[in-house]
Amino acid sequence: MRMFLLTCGAALALATTAAGASQPATVPLDLHAVFGVTAHSPKLPCFCFYVDAGPTTIPGLGLVTYQSLRVVVEASTGCAHLSFVHGIVMSVAGRGEIDYSISVDPACNGVPTGFVVTGGTDEFAGASGSGTFVPNNVRSGHWVDDHGNYVAFPADLPDDWRSETWTGSITVSGHTFDLTPPVISGANSKRVTAPKRANSVRVRFKVTANDAVDGPEYVSCTRLSGSLFRIGRTRVKCWAADTNWNTAYAHFTVAVRRRRLRRVVTVSRSLGPRRSSSPGY
Repeated sequence: MRMFLLTCGAALALATTAAGASQPATVPLDLHAVFGVTAHSPKLPCFCFYVDAGPTTIPGLGLVTYQSLRVVVEASTGCAHLSFVHGIVMSVAGRGEIDYSISVDPACNGVPTGFVVTGGTDEFAGASGSGTFVPNNVRSGHWVDDHGNYVAFPADLPDDWRSETWTGSITVSGHTFDLTPPVISGANSKRVTAPKRANSVRVRFKVTANDAVDGPEYVSCTRLSGSLFRIGRTRVKCWAADTNWNTAYAHFTVAVRRRRLRRVVTVSRSLGPRRSSSPGY
């Protein structure tokens, strides 16, 4: 079994429908995802391999994975042809699956050229759409390795770096995708004064988030409330995501200044010449 890590860059523009049952409106989604992928060779009488992508997060969909069986057939002429057996099944956690067929250039050493949405399950039943599917190791219509050398088929590529880019659209009749991120509150800049001779001070703050669909959401920040902040300015970054991985971001600055020491000036009042008690001469 051969395993490797595959980084996939996926940019999908998806469209959904929501408005009336008879005349649904289309709402486009502009998506980008990066997949970590393992691949292994099945025990089949063919030169083929399974690709498992994800999980990764796509705003408007949520947690996404996909799987495909890919077969490479090498002809006697030295040409290789890649086939996506059963297409690609993209699974969206807790919501269903989206099915894709992948088209491949039939020419010698042809590369994938696009995808067609052939349906789906649960929320994505009856889905349709199309777009381009281009592995990142394709340059000018050819398979190449990361040194720029042409290769016969993708199995010749090194395992350390690969990616796949999706660009296109999908439509699901009568379905509305949640594209609105939560609203973050409380990310307000603060100015505090450190105690005398101290180089840092504990600063407390409260940042919250609320989503129109999911309600209150957990907020993560680069610094915790109550942690020590040193003298100077520190930028705190916060973010919150809903169940569809629509993510909101906010930031604020904590400025800590050193307490200034007051200068005490003592003024002596002259009492004039002292008088002697001894009798004079």
